[in-house]
Amino acid sequence: MDEMSGWERGSSGARDGAGIGEELRRAREELGLSLEDVERATKIRRRYLEGIEREDYGVMPAPVYVRGFVRTYADHLGLDGEEYARRMREYQAAHQGDGEDDPILSGEVSVEHPAPPLVSSEGIREAERGRRFSGTSVALPIFAVVLLFAVVAAFYYIGKASYSPGASGGQGGGGAAHPAKQQQNASRSGQGGKQPAGGSSGEVTTRALEARLDVSGGPSWLEIKSDGKVVFVQTVEPGFSRTFTARHEISITSGNAGAVKVRINGQNYGALGEMGQVLTRTFTLKQAGSS
Repeated sequence: MDEMSGWERGSSGARDGAGIGEELRRAREELGLSLEDVERATKIRRRYLEGIEREDYGVMPAPVYVRGFVRTYADHLGLDGEEYARRMREYQAAHQGDGEDDPILSGEVSVEHPAPPLVSSEGIREAERGRRFSGTSVALPIFAVVLLFAVVAAFYYIGKASYSPGASGGQGGGGAAHPAKQQQNASRSGQGGKQPAGGSSGEVTTRALEARLDVSGGPSWLEIKSDGKVVFVQTVEPGFSRTFTARHEISITSGNAGAVKVRINGQNYGALGEMGQVLTRTFTLKQAGSS
């Protein structure tokens, strides 16, 4: 018993301290605050607050926490927390000798704020509720966006499936008739079923110009214009054969007109001109239709 430390002597109920606990208690009661109110606000457990007010510091887990608790408590009551912490330091120094073994007095530990293990369980529960609420706040908008996207996609695919191009009574594929039927209808639409001269169908004659060029007897320079646009420029050799098309007119320029044989929509026009002659001839859809 004679070897009891200064801290243990001060924590065994001695009230010859600085009167800090009594002052804090009176200030709390004047403000109309309960210990529960202070506990919720400061997160210091009630049993430690009661120990401070009774100046019974033995309830503390270690002397290292006392000064920080006193500072926080005093600040919450509108008092000068630093002044109360200084008074507590002096009180501890007087009851613990030179304080070399006390982390507070030696400067090894700072207790500006209570350590997490000493925070009340209510404060921990409030923090956990805050984290859960924050996570929910983020998750709800994301879920709503995903749900909206799924609904829009479902309507899109339902609408797409309900449209069937082939279900319009023979107008499938954009309404174009079957090629065989188209050719059959075209062959029936002429005068008495006769085809125009030159061997090309009335369908081809009325829709486009086709100019077939065959080169023989010598080379020739050629320039072909389809509806006014140059589509071919080249010197060709005998044996050259190609067909060019246009909607309205085809213009043929040759540097050796006698070597170029021309057929328009299947009708033979013979040589474009004389051998060695530079010549341009233009064929129109109207001319081909009336030939």
